[in-house]
Order: sequence, then C-alpha cells, then structure tokens
Amino acid sequence: MSERTVLQKLHLKPGQRLYLSSPPEHFLGSLTDLPEGALTEEPGEASIILLFVRDRTELESAVPAAVGRMTKGAALWVAYPKSSSRPATDINRDSIWSWARKWGMDAVASFSIDQRWSALRIKVP
Repeated sequence: MSERTVLQKLHLKPGQRLYLSSPPEHFLGSLTDLPEGALTEEPGEASIILLFVRDRTELESAVPAAVGRMTKGAALWVAYPKSSSRPATDINRDSIWSWARKWGMDAVASFSIDQRWSALRIKVP
C-alpha cells in the first residue's frame, strides 16, 4: 500500500483550490500531484488554507488574518515545526490547540507533512 500524499491528507478534491501561506522552499516540490490551477494567491478563493507558522508570533498573526478572509466551509490547516526540527520553536500541537480554543476554535485532525513539519486542522465556527 502506498503512502498518502500531502494533498490527499489535506482532502483536496478535484475543482478545489489551495492557498499556501509561507511554505518552506522544499514544500512546493513535494506537491507532485497538484492539479493545474489548484493553487490560489487569495485565501478567499480557497477551499483549503494551509498556513506554515514557525513560532507563536506567526501563529497569532497568521491565523486571525486567514480566518478573516476565509469563505464559509473552507478548511484551515496550521503547519508547525516538529519538536525534533531545528531551529527550536515555541509551538507544538498542544499549544496551538490551546490557543485556538481561547478563540472559540477547535483542533479536529492532524497529520505529518514530512520529517520537519506537522499540520493541525482548526475548525472555525
């Protein structure tokens, strides 16, 4: 059985659009199954938003900005460095979840993107 791709883990379906915020350089090359025209530069056009945040400061600015521009029903994923990644970070799955709950949001799913990054899906009310 083959491993699922990042796009499959994000549940990107045909006809949907993906917005990426601050992806690491190596990430775009890993999206070999990305359909043509699926990427958008406008979060308001996206069915799925994937924000890469490296620390709490980025989390606290990127998530509210994205939420303010999301369309109803869009999926929000927050990618964060794994604890084994370097340089060290001040966020992890639990701290993101705790932060989201303070704002009335909830974490509903997670997956490993690669050796350096994990992603947490945030349900926005």
